[in-house]
Amino acid sequence: MVYHQQMNSISKFHNEPFIDALKAFFEELKVPVDYLADEPASAADILGERFKATNEAHKLIEDVFALGMVNDAIFEGTETFKNLAQVKKLKADYDGLLLFGVTLKNRKDGLPITRSHLAEITRAFNRTFPYTPVTIIFKYDNLISFANSERIQYKQEWREGEKIGKVSLLKDIDTTQPHRGHLAILKQLVIPTTGSKAVKSFTQLYYYWQSVFSISVLNKNFYEDIIALFNKAVKDIKIPDQTAGSEKHKDFTVRLIARLIFIWFLKELKVIKDDLLLPEFENGEDNDLIRPKSKGTAYYKFILQNLFFNALNSEKKDRDKKVFDVYAANFADEKAIKEAIFFSPYLNGGLFDIHPNDWCELGKVNNAFAVPDTLFLDKEKGLNSILARYKFTIAENTPLEEEIAVDPEMLGRIFENLLAEQSDDTKEAARKNAGAFYTPRP
Repeated sequence: MVYHQQMNSISKFHNEPFIDALKAFFEELKVPVDYLADEPASAADILGERFKATNEAHKLIEDVFALGMVNDAIFEGTETFKNLAQVKKLKADYDGLLLFGVTLKNRKDGLPITRSHLAEITRAFNRTFPYTPVTIIFKYDNLISFANSERIQYKQEWREGEKIGKVSLLKDIDTTQPHRGHLAILKQLVIPTTGSKAVKSFTQLYYYWQSVFSISVLNKNFYEDIIALFNKAVKDIKIPDQTAGSEKHKDFTVRLIARLIFIWFLKELKVIKDDLLLPEFENGEDNDLIRPKSKGTAYYKFILQNLFFNALNSEKKDRDKKVFDVYAANFADEKAIKEAIFFSPYLNGGLFDIHPNDWCELGKVNNAFAVPDTLFLDKEKGLNSILARYKFTIAENTPLEEEIAVDPEMLGRIFENLLAEQSDDTKEAARKNAGAFYTPRP
């Protein structure tokens, strides 16, 4: 599977010198680099007057490596610059991309490096070099982040350099075991070197990477995956006294997808156990815990109904841990599954309320209603497998900075787009039945 392909250079950031890992990384991306310096410099030396010793983000900078320049000449095998000082002498817009590696110190009290920290440092570097865009690879703990920024011509002809646009971040890539969503995007950053789409110049590289770093492209791909799953689900789910594809099928499926996407954000907060959701782990091993002994509908009826209607919808003191036990025999380790389910918190929001068209029968087998296990656990087309391919972030993107990941606003957009698949008569009822979980920005 594509998203299981590895980037060999990522592990080098964990166990080799930073400068060596940087070189290996861009070599794997097939990007030629006119190397400038192997030794680190201080932030003050690089940023000059733009370095602010009291700035919280700037204080995090440990070392700066001026890796090199990517320009048309180096694509043809010709070196142009001998050091960063020559780059600083540029006095007009230059067709080149300046590459930096930046190591960061740990924050006090174990607090994480935020998106805003990385974006602020990226803007400082871009302002220091107004005539050429800057890309930065940040390293901190066992993580790296790839920062790319738009550069826009000023409307006023008298203004020199370029205006800094939105900063896009591929953030918190684990150098020991990268998330498959990160790997998928990193693989897209590898430039084509042959054929009609070959990247052979700075301009082609700039626009190629801007397309990869487009959150709109990511959102489009995500929605297309979800709508394909929706169209399959309304045919495969069995509902009493309803023909496949009915409005009740659509109503139930919209709510099911919204609930599971919401849970994926909770997983990002570490309040939902991965073991309940992932058909296979990041290392490619099967997750046998949630795989039923025989094909059927037990994953939804035992695991998801317990999670939705028992754990997330009930105070811990009110949970009935045996109410769905009629389906427990389908799993090898009922105790471990329950421990993972009831680790989850109670959420008072309405999304996990039981509604009549959830066809949830407490304490007894209901064979007239069936949601196939494959709808979730199929390794290629299952909903859980689809969601596992994407990196989720709980930080909402802004016009100035964005993380290349699925953010909370996307949940609202998905919900509204899926509602469009229903008749006007059922849309409003579906909104009410789903509860108020997120309202997207206009």
